[in-house]
Amino acid sequence: MSINSVLPLNDAPNDSWLRKYEEVISDPYIKKKYNRSRRLKDKFSYLQNHLPFLKEGGNSVLDIGPGPGEFLEACRYYGNEARGSDALIDDCEMGDSYITLSRLMSERQGLDILYNGLDMSIYKDESFDVINSQGSIEQVLRDLLEGVPHKEKKNCMLLSWRETRQTEVAISRFLSDCYRCLRDNGVLLIYGNGAKNVEFYDSAVCYSCREVGFNMIKRKNHRFHLMRKSS
Repeated sequence: MSINSVLPLNDAPNDSWLRKYEEVISDPYIKKKYNRSRRLKDKFSYLQNHLPFLKEGGNSVLDIGPGPGEFLEACRYYGNEARGSDALIDDCEMGDSYITLSRLMSERQGLDILYNGLDMSIYKDESFDVINSQGSIEQVLRDLLEGVPHKEKKNCMLLSWRETRQTEVAISRFLSDCYRCLRDNGVLLIYGNGAKNVEFYDSAVCYSCREVGFNMIKRKNHRFHLMRKSS
């Protein structure tokens, strides 16, 4: 059974939606970046490899920076309640065309995504069993990166984390927000895209993890951090 038959595209909402989609899909970056079948396969594989318990269903999931929403669709397929938080329409490091495509696909597939500038403060305490951040931590903390802006080259390896106390405090604040929003035994998974000095970032995340109260379950390559909130 193909992935497209498991998670088919819904009918387009209206002609206006189709016109907007045809316009954005002609963007050279989107042509290179967006392939629904490939992205669905990648997200199902990501879920299987890193969060396999989601296949049992019954969890409340927040995806930070969900893009077109394939991870949310995978979570929903397995019977989880899945929500997303993403950038504002004119303030996305992936570019306006990418966030426009994301909003269009969210509308078409009936996904629950708030375009609230990745603001965690709106969520109530102990709302989620899982918070996932795959490739979005650099957007959340973009003011702490220096180098060629991601909007221009869309390459995190051209950026560096500012090795300052301010960066460490911001990472700790982000982890604290996630900790507050997670239920007991809830899981936070951060998969960073990486930057030139990813070792500094890794060290700051690990330190903040202990400081906030998470238990580190798994980490690798300085970019992957899977942690659990203690009960």
